[in-house]
Amino acid sequence: AVIEWRLQVCMAHAGVRFASELHRRLVEVLGEAAPSEAHVSRLVRNPPERLNLITLDALCVVLSCGPADLLQHHTTTDSSEGTL
Repeated sequence: AVIEWRLQVCMAHAGVRFASELHRRLVEVLGEAAPSEAHVSRLVRNPPERLNLITLDALCVVLSCGPADLLQHHTTTDSSEGTL
């Protein structure tokens, strides 16, 4: 199975064009608990290895989406892959 990180798609649907704008919106929701602008920029560019639930929830709030919109699970048919 593969999990696809769809933050850029959700940003586009919400009309958020830049990581800096996403960061500003996260600060509005989380205040000082918001991730740094550099961290948000990394989230936009690359799938995170881990993501805390507070940040995930805030992303859902500012982008008007749900966790399943940000993280999409794809099942592979390749039997050589390990199972969970």
